[in-house]
Amino acid sequence: MKSKKSQPKDTVEDDGPIEVDRWDSSAVRILLDDTARKVLTEDLCVEEDFRNTDIRLGLACTGCGAAAFALAFDYFFPYPASHYILFTCVASYFCLMSLLSLFYMFIQKNNFFFGQSVDTDKKTVHQWRLMSDLRRFSPDYSLCMAFQNGHTGIETVEKLEKSIAVYFDHYGVFNFSLYCEDVRKLSEELVRANGKKQQ
Repeated sequence: MKSKKSQPKDTVEDDGPIEVDRWDSSAVRILLDDTARKVLTEDLCVEEDFRNTDIRLGLACTGCGAAAFALAFDYFFPYPASHYILFTCVASYFCLMSLLSLFYMFIQKNNFFFGQSVDTDKKTVHQWRLMSDLRRFSPDYSLCMAFQNGHTGIETVEKLEKSIAVYFDHYGVFNFSLYCEDVRKLSEELVRANGKKQQ
């Protein structure tokens, strides 16, 4: 499932001053991640791809459905009549949760954004990924951006590493425009580096 493609914009709209607790690493990381996603989708016209989210939800919902079915069946047909159904549902739940864990470990990993952009020929689709890291009690934030060229299949990764003090003042007010500009520069460097790999 894909989201509706946003209309092209020259710049990302600033929602006004945003203030967070600089010592709350989770809140800081979420704000920075969401802003990077906003730059890609609104400024660079990258369409977010929700397929991985759909897969995770599908596995989780199916597992919960198996557990709910086992509970309902056991209510109407108490143990030991429900023995085989309970065993099947428990085994199914275990397998589905194992698949979900493996999906997080090997596919989702640390990625918080998957997206696609269509080339000017309207046929070639480029893939984008975003990953981030901000450890607890650490001021250093890193944003990794990956771009896979639809023509060649070559993937390039560039990283932005800066202290959160660059983007937040003493009171925790977020410098929205500065961070957006750094994300744009990172995307430009990424596409340029990918082009050099093709030569």
